[in-house]
Amino acid sequence: WAKGIAQPVAVLEDAMAAQWESPLQIGEPLFDKSRPYTLLKGFAKIRFNSGVTVHLESPAKFMFDSADQMRLEYGQLAARVPKAAKGFRVDTPTCQIIDLGTEFGVTISELGETKVQMFDGKASLASKIGEQQRSAFLTKGQARRVDMAGRMSVVSFAPNAFVREINSQTQIVWRGETELDLADMVGGGNGLGTGMAGAGIDPTTGNARHLFDEGILLTQSASQRFAATPKFEFIDCVFVPGLDDRPAQISTTGLTCEAFPRTDGSYWGYPLNGAWHVGQGVPRHTLVLDGKTLDQNNWRAMTLHPNMGLTFDLQRIRQALPGPRPVRFCARVGLSETISDFIDTRPESEVWVLLDGQVKLCQQIRLSEGAVDIQVPFEAENRFLSLAVTAVNGGVGYNWVVFVNPVIELE
Repeated sequence: WAKGIAQPVAVLEDAMAAQWESPLQIGEPLFDKSRPYTLLKGFAKIRFNSGVTVHLESPAKFMFDSADQMRLEYGQLAARVPKAAKGFRVDTPTCQIIDLGTEFGVTISELGETKVQMFDGKASLASKIGEQQRSAFLTKGQARRVDMAGRMSVVSFAPNAFVREINSQTQIVWRGETELDLADMVGGGNGLGTGMAGAGIDPTTGNARHLFDEGILLTQSASQRFAATPKFEFIDCVFVPGLDDRPAQISTTGLTCEAFPRTDGSYWGYPLNGAWHVGQGVPRHTLVLDGKTLDQNNWRAMTLHPNMGLTFDLQRIRQALPGPRPVRFCARVGLSETISDFIDTRPESEVWVLLDGQVKLCQQIRLSEGAVDIQVPFEAENRFLSLAVTAVNGGVGYNWVVFVNPVIELE
């Protein structure tokens, strides 16, 4: 390892379940020309003074040679390099990688082989073994392996093999997924599968609900129009649309919407992560859409009964995941076909999608017409995504509305 006067070149910006050979704390500076750092367990996010961010997955051993150069002895990293830091370099036992723009991943196997892949941009790769130096130029979607003899070979690109963002506050470990699951968020999760099946949000208090109890099985008359949801990382609030003639408040910042029709202010249950229903005279059962039973093991689904709505905070998502960009909301939505097993009439509902209080979609849902696909793109300045369901022609009974694969797509 290099010797000399050590200078601070980076900082440990975040860590999750991290165990170090020598203790390190979040916010602690990291030095070049010093001892190697060994991550025994967990994940770490390092930010160089130049703006380069490096995510490491254990076990990993690394050190810093300078303000724009590091060495990875073993383990796995993903580096995101801004334009101002072009030329950032990573050395491994068999090769060196010089970034020419944006983002790449490096992993070193137990055998000492190095694999490099480009998520975006381009980089040059050169082997360091033997008299004959080999080199390659990598662009987005390409990957190479360098063996212990310095030989290079083309390997398949693995889009989800590297940890590319972590956030200890939200417990996010992002490996390049292109979607965030809104049903998972309703279940108390971060959109990447950490939510609880069947859990949801009490529309009266904004707190988490985990079980249907006797009281929640009855149709409720709203006692208030709005509740903040501070315990849900990416959900801002829940609300009852059309409770009275006043505009409905749909965010904690005071956004309102005048477009909702007047409703009777009643609702059933709560927004929940899953697709099922139970009530008086109706045994608990899984909902059905397009002839498919939406069991939790095979489907991502969110039940949202009239008259209820909830608002997601896109700004918080951008802060927690600074790499990818939320670009649109997508879902398939309809009334459960199991309704026909219990009644002869055909209930109708309206599904609403709003961005920052502005109606972007109002879709009437009829059991006789089946499910529909909905998609609403975002602008960079949009902060709040609101979803709501209102009953058509009065009562909320048997309006079992379900969103299948309700996701925010990422780029």
